[in-house]
Parts: sequence; structure tokens; C-alpha cells
Amino acid sequence: MTPGRALAGDWTRAAAEATRRGAPAGGSVIGAETRPASVMCGGGEPAGVYRTGHLGVSLLAFAPVGYWLVSAGFVALAFVTAATMCYLAMLPDVDHRLPGIPHRGPTHSLAFAALVGGAFALVAGGLSRVLSVATPAGLSMAAFGFLVGFGSVFAHLLGDVVTPMGVRFLWPSSRSWSLRLTTADSRVWNGGLFALGVFAVAASTYLAL
Repeated sequence: MTPGRALAGDWTRAAAEATRRGAPAGGSVIGAETRPASVMCGGGEPAGVYRTGHLGVSLLAFAPVGYWLVSAGFVALAFVTAATMCYLAMLPDVDHRLPGIPHRGPTHSLAFAALVGGAFALVAGGLSRVLSVATPAGLSMAAFGFLVGFGSVFAHLLGDVVTPMGVRFLWPSSRSWSLRLTTADSRVWNGGLFALGVFAVAASTYLAL
């Protein structure tokens, strides 16, 4: 087995491990509505169901990026990007832990995605002064860092937009976008998105080799 193909299995196992342990930001995954994480899943439904769905969306968002990076020879960078996006899959739901911050408010917006992207750009730009890391398409480390940070948050928003509560992409505007495809606690959707995400990453990695 080639190192690149082995990474497909590594990403699958890493995503499954992240699901088992839980993300650091806590809360919901596909559309946690407005209830705290501890009571979001009525009738004994585990909160991890939501986390599973958001991890799946993050993997789906990463799949084309992973194909691009692996096919260009940036295998290690692809792995780091995938791990980062999965780790940050629940970051916008940090609002559950912030007093006075409504759920699906400022942390579920393009402005927050840009803020996180900017933070990543600053860190990556600083590291570029002491480390020499090759990046694709002539992108600077700062630019690549911004894309990773922005994309990680945006993937979460895509997961939430399928639920009735929707997402206020242009916060502080009160307008909300919702596809109303499923409720937040659907095992079918959450599990299906996770399975689809794992398959997409494995397939894109295989095709890139």
C-alpha cells in the first residue's frame, strides 16, 4: 500500500476517534437549535449524533481540497488540513458556553469565519518566518492558513443550514437562510453525512494517487 492510500484509512480512523472523544467546543453538530448541549437530545438521544453530522460535512468540504493537495504532492499538508478541519468542526458552537451570546448568532456567520481565518493567517504568517513549508499554487502560508480557518467554520455553517433554524450568514443582519431538509436530531442525516464524508475523503485520496 502506498503512503498516500494509507492516509485515506488514517483520516477515516482519525474522524471516528474524534467522534468518540467529542470536539472541544461542545454542543451540537447539525443544527443544535437553542438548547444547551446536555439537554439538546431529548429522549436520551446522545449529543454525539450531532457531532457526527458536522464531522461528516467537514470531511465532505475537505474531500476536493484533499484531492488537490494529494495530487499535487502535498500529502502531509493534506493530512494536517483534514485533522484541523475535523478538530474545529464544532468551533461555532462555542456560543453555548459564552454567556449572553445567542446560539446561531455571531459565531455562526461569515464574519466569524473570516475572524478565525484571520487568526490562522497571523499564526501561519508568523511561522513562515522561522519555518519553510511548501504550499500549493504559490500561496503564502498566511493565505493557506486563512483558507483553512475560514473553511473550517464555513463547513459548520453548511451543516446547520439544512435545519429549520437556519444560519444568519450575514450577522448582525437578522436574515436567516435555511434549506429545511432535516431536523437537527435526525440519526439518518447525521450518520449518513458522516458516512458520505468518510467515503468522499477515501475516494478523493484514492483518485489523487
